Amino acid sequence: MKTSIKGRHTQVTPELHAQIERKLEKVERLLNDSAVSVQVMLDQEGVDLTAEVVLHARGDRMLHGDGHAATGIQAVAVAVDNVDHQAHTLKGEWEARHRRS
Repeated sequence: MKTSIKGRHTQVTPELHAQIERKLEKVERLLNDSAVSVQVMLDQEGVDLTAEVVLHARGDRMLHGDGHAATGIQAVAVAVDNVDHQAHTLKGEWEARHRRS
C-alpha cells in the first residue's frame, strides 16, 4: 500500500510518522491487497490538530475519516478508527457477495 503523510501548518516528526504507519497496519491487514493507497493530512487549527485519512481500496472505493484532538497521534487514532469501521463494512459486503454464489 502506498502511503503519503503530509502536514499543513505543522511538522510531521519521524516519531509521529512511525506511529501513523503503525496505526494504519491494522486496516492494511484487514483489506489485504485490496488497499491501493492512503493519504494522511495533518492540519493545525488553533490549539487543536485535525487529521484527515483517505484510503483508496479496489473497485474505486474511497474510505474517509476525520479526527480532531489536542495531539497529532490522538487525531490520527480517531480518523483511523473511522476508516477501520468503514473497512469492516466493506469487507463484510465483499464476503457476503462470495457467500451468495
